[in-house]
Amino acid sequence: MYKPGGYWDRKGENEIDLIALDDFDKKAIVAEIKRNKENIKLDKLVQKATSIQKELRGYDIEYRALSMEDM
Repeated sequence: MYKPGGYWDRKGENEIDLIALDDFDKKAIVAEIKRNKENIKLDKLVQKATSIQKELRGYDIEYRALSMEDM
């Protein structure tokens, strides 16, 4: 089961809209959410997520772009 939440770094500069963790299977979903999927840059999301990679060591991380179409 995934536990969802968001993330901001200590400086408040890097925001990740959604992080969902499955502690049992050691999987993580890191997602950017925007109204228009075309406005999402996955490479930028991966860059923002470098600040939490130490905390997610051992997890299989999947990056996703989510929009209103996914609701």
